[in-house]
Amino acid sequence: RYPVRLTIITFIYAMIVSFGIVVIDAGDTTGTERLTRWIPACPEAAEHVGWPCLRDEPGAVHKGIVSTKDIAKRLEFSIGDLDWPRDYDHVPWPLNNFDFNYGTIHGWGGEHIDSPSVVAEQVIPLSLIAFFAMLIIYIFFRLGWVRTRRDVLIVMFTGVMTGYLALTLIGSFFRGEGQDLIWPWMIKVDEG
Repeated sequence: RYPVRLTIITFIYAMIVSFGIVVIDAGDTTGTERLTRWIPACPEAAEHVGWPCLRDEPGAVHKGIVSTKDIAKRLEFSIGDLDWPRDYDHVPWPLNNFDFNYGTIHGWGGEHIDSPSVVAEQVIPLSLIAFFAMLIIYIFFRLGWVRTRRDVLIVMFTGVMTGYLALTLIGSFFRGEGQDLIWPWMIKVDEG
């Protein structure tokens, strides 16, 4: 019923969400790490910490969560005798040492699940994608603009294509050495 309106508003929404998530994930460059400085620094000598804290380099100024990788590397807390991330980064696969003996079919052979990295690199990004997609569809539904599967597909397709466009633009024009987020005029180019 409102395909043009859905497309335009979804385009704007997806651009804002895509750029916003990239800016938040580049906290060291954009300064958004200040939003999480309220999480205390871990005591340097502590083996186990009960409440969540961020492990800083010895002698370094305390920073908040700079990117989602900090959830896997710097965020520490304990649940009973298990410490995050130390005790969760080497979880064996099920049937890890089981040998099927069916030619080329075999067990994984010594591989492990790195749970903190899975959370930081897979669970959080995919959850955000699903959350923001469901949010815009729910808002449009409550406004009465989305009533059919066709309307939902218009919103989802526009959102995915816009997110792809936004991330392509960011990757092409705002990424420097090591994929750091920087302004285009600050990128150093070898004149060679």
